[in-house]
Amino acid sequence: MHSTNRERIQLLAEAMAKSSMLSFQENRAASDFDRSEPLAQDLADDGRFNVRSQDLLKAVGSMLLSERRLTGRAEVMDKPEVLWENAHLEGLYARLAGDYELEDRALAIERRLSTLARTAEILVQTMRYQVLHRLEFYVVVLILLELVISAYTHL
Repeated sequence: MHSTNRERIQLLAEAMAKSSMLSFQENRAASDFDRSEPLAQDLADDGRFNVRSQDLLKAVGSMLLSERRLTGRAEVMDKPEVLWENAHLEGLYARLAGDYELEDRALAIERRLSTLARTAEILVQTMRYQVLHRLEFYVVVLILLELVISAYTHL
């Protein structure tokens, strides 16, 4: 009987740990959304955004870390190891997972992270486009400058 109580407590601790991790990820995803919203609004308003490349890459890195933490370390959707040896406790874990809404919250975070990943990809592509557009402009200016110098030396 003592072993069963310990396993029940382990299941409760597992569910609470997953819930805490989900709360952390929910806050982090909300923060990432808050950070990406002004950039998306800038793109919607005038097709450009006013942010340094380094700040944009930091935001993208933060989004990637959030996704990594949720899928890699936390294993929120995985069944606890205790259940593999104690199948009779599956009902308890299902009830705990339902009470803490582990699956629904994890899926909601995954959707948010997917949206953030698409947003990050679009922002990085836009940044690349701006850099390439600037480089093309410089190349055209250099060609024109070379033509002017060439025409001047032939006169």
